[in-house]
Amino acid sequence: MKYNPKLNEDMARLPGFATSTPCKRDDGPGRAGDDVPASAWLAELSGFKGVSLQPAAGAHGEFAGILMVRAYHLANGDTRRTKDHHPRQRARDQSATTAMAGLQVVEIKSDATAT
Repeated sequence: MKYNPKLNEDMARLPGFATSTPCKRDDGPGRAGDDVPASAWLAELSGFKGVSLQPAAGAHGEFAGILMVRAYHLANGDTRRTKDHHPRQRARDQSATTAMAGLQVVEIKSDATAT
């Protein structure tokens, strides 16, 4: 389940924010402003060339992330990284994500204290 801190929920209900959109221009700039989109700010802060704001859910974001990692290694000539190691308790959709990205799923045995 996605964690949404109470503070985030309270902020989203503030007047002027709850009805705003990133591109709103009729009564002032949107949340991201008119000049610099949020993706450019995030790219600069993180040091990436670009940032996607598109993933719609956790599994979708995870899939986008693993595809980016795979593309990074392939772009740098590293074709030997073909496996994704993760604990056996990992959710099944995460294993499917790995397989859909063209990687081999390798489960790591966990001990009795793992949750």
